[in-house]
Amino acid sequence: MAAVEDDEGVLRERLRRYPAGRYPVQHATASFHLGCTLIGRDRTEEAVEALATARELFAGLPIEQAKAANMLGVARRAAGDLSGAASCFEAAAAAFAGGDHDDEGAAAAFNLGLVRAQQGDTDAALDAFERAGRQFERCGAAAAAIAAERERAGVLLAGARFEEAAEAAGRAAERSLDAGDQAGHGGAANTLGLAQLARGRFDDAVAAFRAAAASNPRTVRPRGYAMAKANLALAWAEAGEPARARMAARQARHAPEVDPPVAHQAERVLATTGTGGDAEDTLAVLAAVGPEGWEPLLREEVARWVDGGRPGLEVAGEVPTRAVLSSPDPGAAAAAWLGVLLEVPPAAMEALIDTALARTRALPEADQDRFRRAVIGAMGNFHVPQWLRLRDTFAARAASAGTGDWS
Repeated sequence: MAAVEDDEGVLRERLRRYPAGRYPVQHATASFHLGCTLIGRDRTEEAVEALATARELFAGLPIEQAKAANMLGVARRAAGDLSGAASCFEAAAAAFAGGDHDDEGAAAAFNLGLVRAQQGDTDAALDAFERAGRQFERCGAAAAAIAAERERAGVLLAGARFEEAAEAAGRAAERSLDAGDQAGHGGAANTLGLAQLARGRFDDAVAAFRAAAASNPRTVRPRGYAMAKANLALAWAEAGEPARARMAARQARHAPEVDPPVAHQAERVLATTGTGGDAEDTLAVLAAVGPEGWEPLLREEVARWVDGGRPGLEVAGEVPTRAVLSSPDPGAAAAAWLGVLLEVPPAAMEALIDTALARTRALPEADQDRFRRAVIGAMGNFHVPQWLRLRDTFAARAASAGTGDWS
C-alpha cells in the first residue's frame, strides 16, 4: 500500500469514487489510510469504523488485511476496547509470521504486549514482548528491540518479579545508553531503580534514579525528570537520608511540568521525613559531599530557586554565603558556586548575586570580608573571559547595592 494520505477530504472523495461493492481493494485502501489519519487526530470511533471496513474488504489479501488488523487494534486500544484490540494484534502477528514481514510482525506482537500488560496478564505480555524483541533483532531494528526489553522489564516489575525486572531493566538501560537513546535510558533506569527499591537495595536504587534524572534534563523532559526525582526522594527516605530525600522531593515538586501522581508522591515524602527547611537541607547535603561534589547539586538547586521567584531567591542567597563561610575550603566552595552562576542567563545571574550580597549585609564585618576574599580569589580559577564577566558583574552589583568594593 502507498504512503498514508493525510488529507481527509481527498480520502473521503476517494471512498465515494470507488464504492466498496465495485472497487473493494481501492475502497479498502482509502479506508485504511483514512483510519490511520483519524487515529492521529484522536477520532478513535471513526477510525475503528474505517479500519474495520478496510480489514473486511482486504479479504483474500492476507498481508494487507494483517496491516489493517494491526491498525484496527491500535484504534480499538485507544478507544478502550482492550479485548478487541488484543484479538486484532493476535491475528496480525499470526498473519505476518513465517514470511518476509518480521518488522510488521514484531510491531503487532509489541502492541499485543502493551494490551496484555494493561489487562494484567503478565505471562501473555511477557511472551508477546519476548517475541517482539526476537523479531526486531532479526530484522535489525535494535532500537525497537530495546524498547521491547524495557516494556518487558516494566511487566516484570508490575508482577512483583523484582530480580528479573532489575536484570531486564539493567540490560535495556545499558543498551539504550550505548545507542544514544537518552529518553529510553531514562525510562529503563527508572524501572531499574523501582526494582532495586523493592528489593531493598537502596544504594543501587539511588544510583539508578540519579541516572534516570540525568537522562531526562529538567528543561527538556520535565515530566521524566520529576518522576525520577520523586522516586529518588523515596529511595533516599528509605535509606535514612531525610535531607537528601526532601531536596529531591522539592526538585520533583517544582519541575516545570509535573504529573499529579508524581507531585503527590513528592508531597508525601516532604510530609513524612521531618521538618528540615529548604536552606538547611541543602546546606546539610553540601556539607556531607564536600566542595568537590557541590557543582551538580547546586546546578539543580539554582534552577529550582530561580524558578521559585522571591522565596527561592532568598534561599539562593542564604545557601552560598553560609556554605562558603562554613566550608573547610572556602575557595573551592566559592568556585563551585561561581561555576554554576556562569551557566545561568545574565538576568538570573545578577539576581542570584544580588540576593547573596544582600545576605552578606547581615553578617559581621569579618565574615563579609572572608566571603568577599573567598569569592574574589575563586574567580581566578576561570578563564579570562569568564573571570572578567564575574569580576565586572560582582563589582557592578556590589556598587549598586552598596555592599563594599568588589573590584
